[in-house]
Amino acid sequence: MKKIKLILLCFTVLFISACQSDSKGKTQSSSTEKSISSAETSSSLVTVDGKTVDSSDIDDSRKTNPSSDVAKLRRDLYQAGVNSSGLTDKMLEKYQQEAQEANEDVVAYIKSKINK
Repeated sequence: MKKIKLILLCFTVLFISACQSDSKGKTQSSSTEKSISSAETSSSLVTVDGKTVDSSDIDDSRKTNPSSDVAKLRRDLYQAGVNSSGLTDKMLEKYQQEAQEANEDVVAYIKSKINK
């Protein structure tokens, strides 16, 4: 009789511990899902000239006018291996104007500005 009670007690403990670990797993997965969904809905931040800017606030003429001078400049920078994603269109226009005033190659000028 003592052996039966002992076996029942062991099964009860195992059952309770299994139920508790199952509920912890569900809690972890739901919190993981929440963090993933919040990461998907949050916008990405970009650092421009030492300031952190929401990427949705950046004026992007590539979306509205893909044949603009800035879009062509971005393609030229890309082909030269320069990542211009952190630069706003206004900054690119400013750098382009500065390069033209200094009679320098625009891509090389922007590359030197980014690498400072």
